Amino acid sequence: MAGKHAGHARFVACALATVLTAGCGTSSPPPRATATPSTSAQPTDPASIASRDALAAYEGMMADWTAVSKTSNYQDPTLTRHTSGAALSQLVRTVAAAQAEGVVSKGQPVDSPRVVKLTPAGAPTEAILADCADGTSWLQYRTDGTQVPGVGGRHEADVQVDDIDGVWKVTKFVFHPAGTC
Repeated sequence: MAGKHAGHARFVACALATVLTAGCGTSSPPPRATATPSTSAQPTDPASIASRDALAAYEGMMADWTAVSKTSNYQDPTLTRHTSGAALSQLVRTVAAAQAEGVVSKGQPVDSPRVVKLTPAGAPTEAILADCADGTSWLQYRTDGTQVPGVGGRHEADVQVDDIDGVWKVTKFVFHPAGTC
């Protein structure tokens, strides 16, 4: 995810440099812009890096879950990209249950996670996140097209994300009932 943002930032910087150096009606060529790498966009301290990577893992898990829920294919390897351990088991069970019931999801949840705690402080390898996951536009439907009642809403979420051999993955999560946030 960081690479995608870095590439976008370079594109915006180049586009901005082009606009700023275009001139206003003069016949002389615009001055050449020199590219200098931006270090302010990338965090350098361990806590900021851990926060960024933990949030990216959670957002990745939610994107993977959303994509897989469109077909309810619990065997889709996409589920392993951002989850491990209890979180992966829980996702697989949840998607398998939906498949067994002939249910798929449509729409997109809206997440607003924040880091609550990083441990250990000096070189974090665990992050605790909190979210108010808004599923009002992420609904479930049966294969006959009828909507499953009682799903959606805003759910408080508690999430643990761990650095596993240099890769941040969601290892535990709890989504509380609708209306908890």
